[in-house]
Amino acid sequence: MSPVTRRYPSPRVATALALGFACLAGCATDDAAARRDSIVAASEEAYKASHAASAPPDTTAATAATHAPAPVTDNNILARVAQDDRLEVQVAGVALGKITSPALKNFAREIRDNHSAGESDARKLSQTLKLPEQPAATDTTKAHQQTLVAQFTKLPKGTTFDTTYVRHLVDGHTAMLRDIRAMEAKATHAEVKKLLAAAAPEVQRHLNRAREIGRALTAAKKPAS
Repeated sequence: MSPVTRRYPSPRVATALALGFACLAGCATDDAAARRDSIVAASEEAYKASHAASAPPDTTAATAATHAPAPVTDNNILARVAQDDRLEVQVAGVALGKITSPALKNFAREIRDNHSAGESDARKLSQTLKLPEQPAATDTTKAHQQTLVAQFTKLPKGTTFDTTYVRHLVDGHTAMLRDIRAMEAKATHAEVKKLLAAAAPEVQRHLNRAREIGRALTAAKKPAS
């Protein structure tokens, strides 16, 4: 069986989190910096790079290098699905107290509710099929969840948080969609395949909406010409 390891924050998300913390110590507060709303106020280039990444056209290549291989047993699959849903629920819970964009806050509530329902569906199916959730020995999904929640908890409220959370949603749902398709091909129970097939359109919808909000945030934060 292929080893299963959980991705850690994508390079963009990890960098944005680090820059967000650095901003606490060094961000300038002059009017020009405020207009730019730069994660690193001293650098217009850093502003452009960070905000352009909010809504990338496609993050598949970026996430492929860091995301875990899809599990190969139905026990692994149900464990991964439930844990991925728990991750999104927890991160959304943190985000709701810090997001400043009304549209993004509404979407975070939707993310929380939808993924909570997804976790419940996976657990119920696990019980029905008598297939207990069984992460592979090398699956570090839970550790990744704890790390990511801790990082978002430390990040201060504001537009930096909004941008970083959107990046997480785009990268996370891109990887999730890819894994769902791979897991559906490997699942052996028809009910597990059905669960995954039903989840894919919802994950795609989340991804599309995250990109849409990311583009809107980027446009809103561009300095006036």
